[in-house]
Amino acid sequence: MQCFARRRCQLLVVPVLAGWALAAGADRAPPSRGPEVQDKPGTTSGAPNLAERITVAGVALDKHSGQGVSGVRVHFVGAPRDDGITAADGRFSTVTDRGRFGQWLLIFPGEHRSDRRIVRVRIPSDIDPEHAGRLELHVAPEDVPTQRQVRRPARQSRPPYSLEWDDQRSGVLCDRVDCVVCGTSANDGNRDNGSVAPTVYEKDLRAFFAEIDGRYPFFDLKGIRAAWAQVKPTLLARARECASDEAFLGIVVDAIRVLRDGHLGVAQAKVKLPAWPVRHYPGVSFLPATNGRVVVMYAPKDLAKTLATGTVVTKIDGVDARRFLERRSAEAWDAGGFFSSPQRARLFEYRIALRGEQGQEHTIRYLNNGEERSVTVESETAARGWPHTYNLPGDLKRVGRSFFYTKLADDVGYMYLRRVDTSVPGGIDEALQAHPKLKGWIVDLRGNGGGGYDRALIDRIKSFPRPVAVLIDAGCVSAAETLARDFRRYAKARLFGSVSGGSSSSKKTWSFPSGIASIRFPVRSRWRSDGEPIEFNGIEPDVEAEAVPEELKAGYNSTILRAQ
Repeated sequence: MQCFARRRCQLLVVPVLAGWALAAGADRAPPSRGPEVQDKPGTTSGAPNLAERITVAGVALDKHSGQGVSGVRVHFVGAPRDDGITAADGRFSTVTDRGRFGQWLLIFPGEHRSDRRIVRVRIPSDIDPEHAGRLELHVAPEDVPTQRQVRRPARQSRPPYSLEWDDQRSGVLCDRVDCVVCGTSANDGNRDNGSVAPTVYEKDLRAFFAEIDGRYPFFDLKGIRAAWAQVKPTLLARARECASDEAFLGIVVDAIRVLRDGHLGVAQAKVKLPAWPVRHYPGVSFLPATNGRVVVMYAPKDLAKTLATGTVVTKIDGVDARRFLERRSAEAWDAGGFFSSPQRARLFEYRIALRGEQGQEHTIRYLNNGEERSVTVESETAARGWPHTYNLPGDLKRVGRSFFYTKLADDVGYMYLRRVDTSVPGGIDEALQAHPKLKGWIVDLRGNGGGGYDRALIDRIKSFPRPVAVLIDAGCVSAAETLARDFRRYAKARLFGSVSGGSSSSKKTWSFPSGIASIRFPVRSRWRSDGEPIEFNGIEPDVEAEAVPEELKAGYNSTILRAQ
């Protein structure tokens, strides 16, 4: 049975505890109800049948902190005098008759009646009390509609437990059998009856799931909520069988891959992380080119003459090259990994193309003076990095670790930033002083892995000589993306290239309860100038610029030419 939870709000867990008090003789089929006269809405007359009374006790807990949630009103439909208000520790107890137990409400407090939030729940009146002791209600309070929005669905076949509001998207009564919200399985529901206690690894993994469920902000943005829910029970099962710290961290890494986030990872660990299997590729890198083509960006020495930069590739393993690489890109995103967006996954499939087992062979067909030829390449290069540049201007002067600059032939200045670090402010000052009277500047942020900067760099951007063009691609991530945004915002720069990597966020560090490791993960995105998150979306260029094979063959960089 699936559970649904929308948006980024905390989930309440309201167990219906085993303390259901049934009067003598009421533990089997419920007795028939006596006559009852309805005097007016909200009141009843006639003596109640005590054999039909049932005490419902429970506790409203914040799933992520374990603290009680006070002020939640438990109310059974049609029975106005049975309210139970959760106390400071979240506990409540209320009484209703068996016949009224078909529906009940959870009412979350509000300053005014119109501010209150209501969830209407339907439960079978003949529910087995023993089974009811394992029920939990998952509710996302921020998604709960006001009372005016609650509506009854059309008559139809119902599941055993259902929420009766707004297409049932915010919660469901959960019997802890393969629950996709809390990631439990049928065995978990029996732990209180003497089964094996959870291991340290399982407790750690559950704590990690709770932290991510409560704080990770990008499930819906990236469309990964279902994949995350689906994988949690499998990972918990592996944690129960886990026998070493190293193996447990391997499970954690597998969980991180599902979240598809370049900024989420193990920050510190008491043991060495398991070695990631090394994949190999032929050493050839590609670029998407104009007119739906694919062009060689880089090839190793043994292939450099055959597959020189600018060579058009027509087919890979018998399939149209562009279709082949685009399909691999989509498959990479679907499989998950350490990237924050489809465009970033695509970058890797082009730049570290044909990754797989060492020794694997691929057939590449390419154009040589208009004639199609074929070459067989073998995956012998370890995929431990990726080419960032091609055909950059010559005579680049270096400042510090990451800043390079020069003057192009047409009196346009050029700056290349490999990272955003302490060398950037001084590099900008030096470049502008060395070339004070140029027609304009190009700032190349392609392949920039980020870093950080402060107000001092923003002040330099505000006084940056104009016009200025900024080059971006999916290799531009994190602080490089906000830097591109700030050049556009403060220096009126135009952006050329392709959408940036979509990996820019504020992070926090969280530690497993056992202390085995710490996890660093995002808690909010940085924002674009249009108010949309940079995370996943990236920064969009003003002018899209793909590689032009003829320009690459001649030794030019197509994006730089477009910016000039």
